[in-house]
Amino acid sequence: MKKYTCQNCLLLNLIHHHIQFLTYIKESVFFNIFFRMKPSRIIGDPVQFIDKEDTKKIRPLSEFKAKYEVIQNIEVGVTSTVDLVKSKENSNNYIAKTISRNFVGPPMSLWGFLQILSKFDHPNMVKIIDIFGDEKVLILINEYANDGNLLDKFKKLNGSEFSEKTASNFIREIVSFIDYLHTNKIAHNNLKPENILFQDGKLKIADFGYSKILKNEALVSSSAGSPEFLPPELLKNGEPSLESDLWNIGVLSFFLLTGRSPFGETDFKRYQGIVTGTIDFGEDFEENKISADAKDFIEKCLTVDIKARITAKGALNHPWISEESAGEKNWNPPVEKIVAFLEKRREAAIDPQARGTIVEKLRQGEKRRKKEASQNENTESEVKNDDENTPQEQ
Repeated sequence: MKKYTCQNCLLLNLIHHHIQFLTYIKESVFFNIFFRMKPSRIIGDPVQFIDKEDTKKIRPLSEFKAKYEVIQNIEVGVTSTVDLVKSKENSNNYIAKTISRNFVGPPMSLWGFLQILSKFDHPNMVKIIDIFGDEKVLILINEYANDGNLLDKFKKLNGSEFSEKTASNFIREIVSFIDYLHTNKIAHNNLKPENILFQDGKLKIADFGYSKILKNEALVSSSAGSPEFLPPELLKNGEPSLESDLWNIGVLSFFLLTGRSPFGETDFKRYQGIVTGTIDFGEDFEENKISADAKDFIEKCLTVDIKARITAKGALNHPWISEESAGEKNWNPPVEKIVAFLEKRREAAIDPQARGTIVEKLRQGEKRRKKEASQNENTESEVKNDDENTPQEQ
C-alpha cells in the first residue's frame, strides 16, 4: 500500500510539473509569436516580425490608392519597385518606393524607425513624406527629384563643364549629409550612383537608412551591377557599419574622376579587389593628372580595416573636399566614360544567384586565408621555440 501511494505521489508530482510547464509555454514569447500571431505580423524569417503596434500605425494601402495616382513605373529592382505618383490633393509629383516584406529585417520597431527617418532634415536628402503598407509590402513616399539622377545629369554635360573641383564639391555635399546621418547614429549603407539625384539643380541623396529596414542579404542582392559598392565588411562578415558609407564615398570619388571602377573590369576582379583593398589607380593618378589630395582621400576611404578608415568628420576636414582647400584641381574627368559606365550599370544586372555564389566563395576564401595565416603563425612559433630549446655549440 505504501509503495502504491508513493507511485501516485510521483505521478501527481509529474502531472503538476507538466501543467506548470504547459502554462509557462502558453504564456511565453515563443508561443505567442508562432501560434497566436497572425500571418501578417511575420516578415521574412519567422523570428523577424513587426512590433505589435506597427501594423496599426502604418497607413493601409487603401489610403495610398485614395491619395495618390500612379503615373508611370520608373524602375523594377531586386528588392523593390519605384513609381512616379501624383498627389490627388495638391497635384505634386512624388516617388513611391514599394518594398516587399520578404526583404524586410532585422527585428525592430519598424514604424518607430521610419518615423525617425521622416523627421530628418538636411539640404542634401530626399525626404520621406508618407508611409503605407500591409502584410505583403511597404510603400515609402519620397520627394520627387525633378532633375533626375547622376546619369541624367552627366548626359547634359560636356567635358568642359565637369572638373575635378566639381567632383570634389559633389563629394563634399555627400559627405556633409553622411556626417549628419552618422551624428544621428544612422548609416546609409546603400550609397551608389543611382541614389544620387538632383532637384532644381541641388544634389540630393535617396534611400538613406534602408540598411535598418532591409536584410543584409537583400542589401547584397540590391547591388546589381555594382559589386564595387559592396564594402569588404559586408562581403566578409555580412555586417555593414557606419564606416561602410566612407568606403562607398571612396568608390564614388574614384568613379567621378575616372569613369571606371577602382578594382578592375570584371566582377570577380572587383570582388577580389574589395576584399584585398587593391586599388587600380592607373596612369591618370600616376602621371599626376589627378591631384595628390584626391588620391590620398580615396586611399583613406578605401581602407579595408574599418578602424583605420577615415570617418565622416575626418573626410569633411580633408584638404581635397574642404571648402578652404586651395589645392590644384585642374583635371577634367572623362564625361563620356562616366556616362558609359552609368549606362552599363543600368543595363547589365548580375544574376542574383551567381552574385550570391561569388560572395559566398569570397567569404569561404577569406576564412581559408585566416585559417592558413593562423596555422603559419603557429608553425613559426613552434620553429622559434625549437630553435630556442636547441643547445648551442660552444
